[in-house]
Amino acid sequence: MKNTNAANSSPRIRAVEVAQILGLGVRCVQKMAARGELPSAAQIGKLWTFDKARIEQFLADAETDVESRKETIPSVLSGSRYTPSIRMDAEVHRAYEQAMAKLHGGYATKRSRGSRAKGTASNDGRKS
Repeated sequence: MKNTNAANSSPRIRAVEVAQILGLGVRCVQKMAARGELPSAAQIGKLWTFDKARIEQFLADAETDVESRKETIPSVLSGSRYTPSIRMDAEVHRAYEQAMAKLHGGYATKRSRGSRAKGTASNDGRKS
């Protein structure tokens, strides 16, 4: 019985080569393969191998996916460098700052120009 699949497939490559193609670390590629996130991954002992053509197609599909998501960003954001994930980070940062201000009695956690918040030992209301 002849294996027709072997004749049609591209050569198998190792995790190091996949890491170079995808721009990732080798350990990251191995973890993704173990989670089933990379196509054609096969592990023999500790060695991971991949079908080169399927990895290249995976990368092309990922690029297409990113391009299609760019088209769905509202027109308000289309000219800016900010993406929804960056906006979310700013919202999380703002919420964190507000929570910290509440914990510190209404004073911001960041001090400007070396000033101290009210109620500290060096600022007890007396003039120096």
